[in-house]
Amino acid sequence: MWKRKPAGPLEEPVVVVAAADDNYALPLAVTIRSAIDSLRAGQRLIVNILDGGILPATKERLARSWDAPHVQVQWLSPPIDRI
Repeated sequence: MWKRKPAGPLEEPVVVVAAADDNYALPLAVTIRSAIDSLRAGQRLIVNILDGGILPATKERLARSWDAPHVQVQWLSPPIDRI
């Protein structure tokens, strides 16, 4: 059975990198929300999203659903033609 680690000093953030386009925005939303909900008290999360074509309105909805003082979201625009 999975057990949480005991609480202690949390200096290092959890860093997540994910990639999606607008078609995969809902699974992305669920994945990041799950990560946020699994954090220990005081733990920070840095989310790096490789944006493969997420519409601005979708980005706004995602950002609102992840809004928390301990969560930092960075939108990255990789060269899609090179991936």
